[in-house]
Amino acid sequence: MRSIASFATVALAGALAGAAPAQAPTARTPAAPPRQVMQVLVDPLHPGADVGGVGAVVPTLADAVEWANKHCFGGPRIEIILVPGVHEVQRTIHVPKSLGGLFVRAQAPGVRVVGGPVIAEPAWHAPEGGAAARIPAESRAHVRALDLPAEWVARFAGGLAGPVHAGLGVDVPAGPSEVFVGGRPLVAARWPNEGFAAIERVVDAGSVPRDAADDVPAADRKVVPARGGTFAPRDRDRLARWNGAAGAWMQGYWNWDWCEETLPVDAVDAQAGTVKLGMPHRYGLAKRGNFRVVDLPEELDAAGECWIDRERGTVYAWLEGDDAWRAEVAVSVLGEPMFAVDGAADVEFRGLAFECTRATVIASQAAQGLALRNCLVLNVGARAVSIDGTGCSIANCAFVDVGGTGVAMSGGDRKALVPASNAVRDCRFLRCGRTLRTYNPAVRMDGVGQRLERCEIAELPHIAVFFTGNDHAIAGNDIHDVVQETGDAGAVYVGRDWTAQGTVISGNLFSGIRGTDARYQNA
Repeated sequence: MRSIASFATVALAGALAGAAPAQAPTARTPAAPPRQVMQVLVDPLHPGADVGGVGAVVPTLADAVEWANKHCFGGPRIEIILVPGVHEVQRTIHVPKSLGGLFVRAQAPGVRVVGGPVIAEPAWHAPEGGAAARIPAESRAHVRALDLPAEWVARFAGGLAGPVHAGLGVDVPAGPSEVFVGGRPLVAARWPNEGFAAIERVVDAGSVPRDAADDVPAADRKVVPARGGTFAPRDRDRLARWNGAAGAWMQGYWNWDWCEETLPVDAVDAQAGTVKLGMPHRYGLAKRGNFRVVDLPEELDAAGECWIDRERGTVYAWLEGDDAWRAEVAVSVLGEPMFAVDGAADVEFRGLAFECTRATVIASQAAQGLALRNCLVLNVGARAVSIDGTGCSIANCAFVDVGGTGVAMSGGDRKALVPASNAVRDCRFLRCGRTLRTYNPAVRMDGVGQRLERCEIAELPHIAVFFTGNDHAIAGNDIHDVVQETGDAGAVYVGRDWTAQGTVISGNLFSGIRGTDARYQNA
């Protein structure tokens, strides 16, 4: 298997200089007249510079799209060219239908599009006062603090965010803010540091929202007021740390080992040895369930962990080695999509690295021919790319450390079985579903006629590919080390719809489909 570094080199090299060469005209088909091309250069350090052959030089991508929208009438193709370096997207950039034919590309390798402040030379210092007192005494010698200037954070829509309700059937448009050091995510302070803790006893299972769902027969449906469950963990000694702790959340497989959910804590009773949750779990609590406490400074007790004091804008972290303290720090803040492609045709992104955002990188509706080529999508908090449309494609890209689903494709007409002909080809997906642990696959396919071909998918806690609808193709992929934390699942998963027919799964390699001891798992 290729390393991330080698894959990124392949993905970002070669085709950065421009669009693919046009097909040579045949003898029977006269060549179409060349379309006029207008270029705009994005250079944060030299906006307004006089660069020969370029229509304008602007400081941000948002400025470039605004410029393009003013100059696209009359039919010119617009190319937005980004110089190497960090380019901030501070709120959603809308690509309207009028901007068909837009081409956004890197001038050379090293273009990074980010949704939060990037600090090249972080000024870590010893923790002091206030929230620092919540860090365990035995950890304070290892933990340092980094202050985020308020004006840096305020540049981005959404702001610093803590844990959010997440789980099966819960839409999560944006995850919590995260800290990335040297390009890798730190873990929000938690206990246990690895895996999950056991539930010893269920005091009150809480209400069961699943019993009130529309697909439950009316005679059996149970609609009751929402009530969070109460349980006693096996390790009762730990509760003293959480007693009275503000902002505690817990993530767990509270009942079944395929249904993870992140829920707020309502109360901790250290004397009684119980925890009361602030919201019900979808299926109610069960003794077979397990859990972990997340994003709590009282549990910042191991290297690689961090906690963000969102009120003061301070990051606390425990890093190992002097080099780590000197490494670049990035914090995800943007809580809305970087790009929204609204009905535009033939929009292409090429040779870019999209990084460090709480929400989606590209969200499209009714797009035609949207393309993502030779790009790296890294350290995203929720779903990375959402494609709704026809003839769209993602090729030679890498999706690494994605909080939710890597790519979601939809389109086509199920009643008439008209295919959308969207495709993901020759891509790599590594550690998708990183924080949203279940039902967030590397690739999700809905509608009719999506294709997933020659991709590598690895290191997911749950399913690798999920599909509904008809006539998809899943071919020639290497799918390994998935279904690592859950059971009752398949690396490729479909269900509960007998009309979801016609999909062909062929020529794939499946390995390392581990699952849990409790229930079965399949390729």
